[in-house]
Amino acid sequence: MDKNELQKYIIENIPIVKDMGFIIEKIKDNKVIVSGEYKKHINHTNSVFGGSISSVMTLAGWGRVRILIEDIDSSAIILIKNNSTDFIKPVVEDYIVITEPLLKKDIEKLIKTYNRFGKGRIKVMATLRHKTSLDTLAKFKGKFVVIKNQIKKW
Repeated sequence: MDKNELQKYIIENIPIVKDMGFIIEKIKDNKVIVSGEYKKHINHTNSVFGGSISSVMTLAGWGRVRILIEDIDSSAIILIKNNSTDFIKPVVEDYIVITEPLLKKDIEKLIKTYNRFGKGRIKVMATLRHKTSLDTLAKFKGKFVVIKNQIKKW
């Protein structure tokens, strides 16, 4: 799955993402990079709204899991089980989220449990920064659950 296919899949299956203006910028080296526009998410303090930050970071993590599970079972359901976002500094311009590479042992465990039990989970971490800087402005940790889709389409 390339970045355009992932963007299309997200827009078709999570329509609010189109209105939020989040863009899949790159899929490379076991990472997903998603961008957001400052002007679309500005709040009363002239910084990006915390809910938008949490949303884009969750989306990046979800997208990373979607890419991972696509070759195993493209109809699998991906849900976020829990997450936390640490807001370090205000976001005051256009920004990107970069997922951290998934650990090989975590990938292997997810695949093994999914194939055996029809479900599995994996932890995804990500950071957010301005497009023009390397400073980390927010950190995300999320646990995603992948479940075999039991719904049959008629």
